[in-house]
Amino acid sequence: MDTLQKNTIGEFVAQDFRTAALFSKYKIDFCCKGNKTLDEVCEAKGLDVNKMENEINAVLNTNSSSEIDFKSFSPNLLIDYILETHHEYIESKTPVLLMYLDKLCKVHGERHPELFEINNLFKIASSELLNHLQKEEVVLFPFIKTMTNAIKNNETIQQPGFGTV
Repeated sequence: MDTLQKNTIGEFVAQDFRTAALFSKYKIDFCCKGNKTLDEVCEAKGLDVNKMENEINAVLNTNSSSEIDFKSFSPNLLIDYILETHHEYIESKTPVLLMYLDKLCKVHGERHPELFEINNLFKIASSELLNHLQKEEVVLFPFIKTMTNAIKNNETIQQPGFGTV
């Protein structure tokens, strides 16, 4: 485990972005002070380095969704999974990313004006993505659930009133 203590905070976040939430929980700056090692940060903040290593390992060892057999999901279950896993994640993390981009622009924007363009592009893209998710939640997914239930009950339904979502 000694190797983790010598990694910098920035290296952890670069390796797996999920560690950023852990560092934020302990108010550890992974941006401007991301060049400090885990050992240095824990010593400076009075944190137990072994506890931090365990928490980092827990994050790094958490399985991804690649082990789930999505083919076995019914359409309704797949919709619920998408909503609860992906939509909730995007909707909760987007404001955090926007906040960090704003902070980066304030702190480093003068020396790195390209950050303002990145920030602007991310705001546009995230707005479009959130609008798309909303359309899925309000229009597409309810229609798919209606269609699935109609098939199960051997019923017919009308063509959807929407073109694309």
